[in-house]
Amino acid sequence: MKGFDFGRFALCVCAAAAMPAGCGGSPPPTPAYSRISDQAASRDVLLYVTDPNDNLVYMLSLPTGKLVGKLTGFNQPLTDCSDAAGNVYIVDSQDGQVRAYKHGAKSAFRVLSVRGYIPTGCSVDPTTGNLAVASCCGSPNGSLAVFKNARGSPKYYVHSEYDGYWYCTYDGSGNLFANAISSVSSNFNVVELPKGKNRLISVKLQPPLTVDQAPSLAWDGSALAIASDSPAAIYQYAINGTRGVRTHTTKILGGRPFDMFYVLASGKTRTLYATIIENSIVSVGVYKYPNGGKALQRLYDVVDPFGVTVSTRTP
Repeated sequence: MKGFDFGRFALCVCAAAAMPAGCGGSPPPTPAYSRISDQAASRDVLLYVTDPNDNLVYMLSLPTGKLVGKLTGFNQPLTDCSDAAGNVYIVDSQDGQVRAYKHGAKSAFRVLSVRGYIPTGCSVDPTTGNLAVASCCGSPNGSLAVFKNARGSPKYYVHSEYDGYWYCTYDGSGNLFANAISSVSSNFNVVELPKGKNRLISVKLQPPLTVDQAPSLAWDGSALAIASDSPAAIYQYAINGTRGVRTHTTKILGGRPFDMFYVLASGKTRTLYATIIENSIVSVGVYKYPNGGKALQRLYDVVDPFGVTVSTRTP
């Protein structure tokens, strides 16, 4: 498998079946009390930001960006995702788990396992509530796991041409997309699990992306959006069958997309939240989408941000 640089920390890519404690030099986390303000659960919109270096997940109130809580007790929480009910799913990579939290809650109400794999990304199907989990590595390779109704044991999917999967995202119709790593190709590879199907298919991008890393991707409401750090941009692709055609480019000024991003739609307004690095300083940048340009805000309360998702409180 190609080498992968997850940025500012060392991802434990060891024998996933064994998952030894202290892999990569980091001791297993000591469970601690999650610090949540009394007002956190009542805030309508919360931005959840993972910090794998410090084994924390931060909760910021939107639109102000005020820090209202920290979730603790993880072992490299890489990424996160959310569903329409406001539940947030935290990918705890070195424990081979995904932990589910109610909006603003300090403890998980469900823990899902992908033992034998190192999970790296997740997404919730808006049409069914199924939870997809991408794993970079396993025995011998990674997989896409789908938990029906985000519970129980998953069904695993693999593609013979690829070695692992880093990020995944559902579109509005329940089709699942993921970026796939190949040991024989430097191109950015996309696979799709069409809704109702049981086989992964390759999606060819036009023009193709050639990358040394595995940039994040997300459904932005109308297109498959893919981050690029050189140049600093997010590319939008219209998907038609096994083909994706680039339709727009969102240029990012004053920094470059480094890890995950999330597009929040509110009426006709869409806002981009992206982990941004500038002069070795990392923050969460807030941008108009798909306009891009300069950041409207830079959120610095998170020490070492990586994954981002938004939870909206439901009645």
